[in-house]
Amino acid sequence: MASIFISAGDPSGDAHAARLMSAIKKRLPDADFIGLGGEKTAKEGLKSLAPSNRLSVVGFWEAAKNVFFFRKLLRECSETIASEKIDLFVPVDYPGFNIPLARRAKKLGVPVIYYIAPQLWLWGKRRAKKLAAATDLTL
Repeated sequence: MASIFISAGDPSGDAHAARLMSAIKKRLPDADFIGLGGEKTAKEGLKSLAPSNRLSVVGFWEAAKNVFFFRKLLRECSETIASEKIDLFVPVDYPGFNIPLARRAKKLGVPVIYYIAPQLWLWGKRRAKKLAAATDLTL
């Protein structure tokens, strides 16, 4: 059985991740999904580590108010990737959280396929290099 960690932190990412999960299940019917997502990924079988309403934050102040929550969640996700013998990590957009988590997954030897890459033209070359270093494949 394949164990796949998916991280989608906003409604758009949740919708894309759910469609991806559906396609994966056609090829790997016994795939097990754990990670971060919302209602649509839950309907596809994702066991989420956090409530979706806590994941989607907009703006500096909103993020600053939740910094301890996200630090704890990053640590919990990293521990889950290590302890659950995850076969693949699929981050979906959500770069502020997913790129640091991708780096941790890659250090653990877990392949990282970034699905729906963040808008790198907005970030610049430095962050594009960070994304490339943290992933095995970007779609």
